[in-house]
Amino acid sequence: VCGTETAAPADGAGSHLCARHGFEPGEVVRDRESGKRLVVTAVTTDRADARRTEAGRPVAAYDSNDAYGAHEPVVEAVYVESLRPETALDDLNTYAFPASRLTASTG
Repeated sequence: VCGTETAAPADGAGSHLCARHGFEPGEVVRDRESGKRLVVTAVTTDRADARRTEAGRPVAAYDSNDAYGAHEPVVEAVYVESLRPETALDDLNTYAFPASRLTASTG
């Protein structure tokens, strides 16, 4: 994503990202475009130019993703403001982002 070399096992599955761009499910992150906080639900091996949203558009095709690499893996997340104790995580709208659009939340 950022051009930094990252060591990964040759037989390892999944996306292997540097500490700055790698996230774990449950981690709170911030959207660089909106400033809103989200909770990561998954880091996929799908590229942003290949993964299609429910609307049928590639994640990379959205104007708000123009500044991020189309080759980047997609990170799925839910907005913190949508979390409710009575609502299961699987029942929330999940959004897809190129990995570098998200950054570690500082609070």
